[in-house]
Amino acid sequence: MVFRENAAHFITTTVSGGNIEAVGVGKSVHTDHQTPWECKFSTEIVHAVTGMKRDRACEIVDDLLKKYEEDLPKAPIGKRFQDLFDVETLEPKPEYADLYDKMKDEMKGYGLKFVE
Repeated sequence: MVFRENAAHFITTTVSGGNIEAVGVGKSVHTDHQTPWECKFSTEIVHAVTGMKRDRACEIVDDLLKKYEEDLPKAPIGKRFQDLFDVETLEPKPEYADLYDKMKDEMKGYGLKFVE
């Protein structure tokens, strides 16, 4: 859910010329519930939509919102950094790496092109 929320936020913000510096997870109130990869994903979204027309951005955001809007009142808090990353190597665990790739693939389905 957080990847879709961040994508919607940063697509909207980018095409509107807004501030792209803020990323939050779980209302930013839960200890250890943010990883560097939420920022990485958001930055990749910003680069992928730079120059996009607002009407196209609106179509994408409307579709993304349909995928998580009903969950907003009972949004899961997600997992802690320690559950998603190996704390010794600071590498993402396979489950999280797979989710990240899945979310990037979903965004590519909207025609977003990522710098690889």
